[in-house]
Amino acid sequence: MRTDVDSTWVGDFGRSLVEQVAPWIPPDIRTRLDDDGPVTFALEADPPGRAVFDFTAFTPALESGYAGYLVTTALAFLNFLQDFIVLHTASAWPPPAPGTDLELPMLELHDDIVVGGY
Repeated sequence: MRTDVDSTWVGDFGRSLVEQVAPWIPPDIRTRLDDDGPVTFALEADPPGRAVFDFTAFTPALESGYAGYLVTTALAFLNFLQDFIVLHTASAWPPPAPGTDLELPMLELHDDIVVGGY
């Protein structure tokens, strides 16, 4: 990760954000945070490899050393994720009907604001 901020700090900050939402994630959903390149956060259900939600922060800001963009994006994503989890854990998750998937939320960047919707 090429930034003007120590990459260990960015990774630790990302993990602390993940820990904020971890209590609300159903027990059969695993979280993964990779921060050794583009920052990737994924939720995976059993069987392993089935991504329920996957978010990757590919951004030119990383190249320019704008680590604040990364932190803002991570925080906005996890705030949105809290709402997503509350909505979809009101019923069984993953959905019980074979062949049906969760409607995945989408994130869009408007200036410096990350907007989520589903």
